[in-house]
Amino acid sequence: SSSGLFRGFIATALRDAPHAGIYVACFERAKLFTHSMTETTLLANGAAGFLAGSIASLSTQPFDLVKTRMQLTPSGYPNIFDAFRKIVTE
Repeated sequence: SSSGLFRGFIATALRDAPHAGIYVACFERAKLFTHSMTETTLLANGAAGFLAGSIASLSTQPFDLVKTRMQLTPSGYPNIFDAFRKIVTE
């Protein structure tokens, strides 16, 4: 059904939009830090990317959990509000 296709869409949007913004902001700040310690290298960019990705993923993980539960168990998590409530009470 078409409703199944979009199950968890709001939780996905609440995860992906902030994740991108947090990642870019953290990556730019981390690049300043890593590049001040060393010349611009693949390792410095990789470290900045790892740090930025870790912070962004940890920050948006609750929305990913809600999205996953809504998609895997639609009858138990019919909407984003019920999903948040049930997860918090569990």
